[in-house]
Amino acid sequence: MVRHMHIVPDPLADQEQQIAEKIALAKRAVAEKKKRQRQERLERERAAKIKDYCEQVKERLRPLHQQLTESLEECSILGEEDQTYLALKTELDELEEKMNNPEPLAEQLYQEEIEREELLEQQREWEEYVLAEERRMEEEVNHWRQELYEDLIQTIDDTHNYFEASDIAIYIRDYKDDLLAISSLESALSHLIERLNALNTRDTKLELRHPIEGTLNRMVDFALNQRMQGTFLKINNGPSQLKQSHRRQATRPYEYEDVEGKVVVFGGHPRMQRNVARRLPNVNLVWFNQDEGVASMSERADVVKDADMVILVTAYTSHKVQKIAQASCEAHGLTLTFQNSTGIKPTLELISVELKKHRLARKFEDDED
Repeated sequence: MVRHMHIVPDPLADQEQQIAEKIALAKRAVAEKKKRQRQERLERERAAKIKDYCEQVKERLRPLHQQLTESLEECSILGEEDQTYLALKTELDELEEKMNNPEPLAEQLYQEEIEREELLEQQREWEEYVLAEERRMEEEVNHWRQELYEDLIQTIDDTHNYFEASDIAIYIRDYKDDLLAISSLESALSHLIERLNALNTRDTKLELRHPIEGTLNRMVDFALNQRMQGTFLKINNGPSQLKQSHRRQATRPYEYEDVEGKVVVFGGHPRMQRNVARRLPNVNLVWFNQDEGVASMSERADVVKDADMVILVTAYTSHKVQKIAQASCEAHGLTLTFQNSTGIKPTLELISVELKKHRLARKFEDDED
């Protein structure tokens, strides 16, 4: 016999639901009230600003009004039908209209203030964004440097004779700045000296002396001398090879020394500009900064005429700058490339890819000729 269970309703369930609904309703009401209060506050602030600007407009126009009035009185001798008199009279009437109704000019000044504030806020946001990207990129580079150090240590450990080990000093010299950046130059050099002393069959032992750059230079001179004499090449059948067991790529991240050409960039954050320029040592990079005056940009915009690439950073520029960039490209038959990010890495990759395409295209053209 199947016994049916009788489910007793929870006497508090309805009350819990009602309370939850009332709390949610109250939260929405509070949010709406705060929204209205904020809107009202902004409207009051705007009205106060407009009122201040109205007074500023009248204050600035008052001396002009006095000058025009005095000049008009002086020109009354010419007669009211005289063109000079009429021109001054028209100017005075327009000025009085602006003084009696200063709101349009006040609105314009207020809007310019808002745009300046928005630009400053945008600059702060991009500053934080680019700084964060700088840190991430530097972390990647330092990670690669640490892997480089581990590859150097492994290469030293795997050497079989004194001449092969001594040759590694050249690699330490080549990557000295990277090792210094992670405070590992002395450690790498000490490890090499220990290995050389272990492989040395003579009684003389090498010592690490300070400054360590002096010790490194002497070891490099010895290694280069061995290469020149051919001693090491005969024993080892060629130069030593730096291992790549830990590094995923042989070259340092974000290095573009093989990229060449001329690039003109409109817009972009100044920190982005500095980072991109530092990593493109062989690129003629002409940058029109967002803060540069429109008149100055227009005067030197012809610099695009022999550019391999012209970029507009849309995320950090103004419509006025965009018009200058487009007009300059159209005048010289160039294509304007729109970059929708102000990031360092995307811009580096964009420039690298496009310039390599240009170089390849020129090579094909030369081969055909």
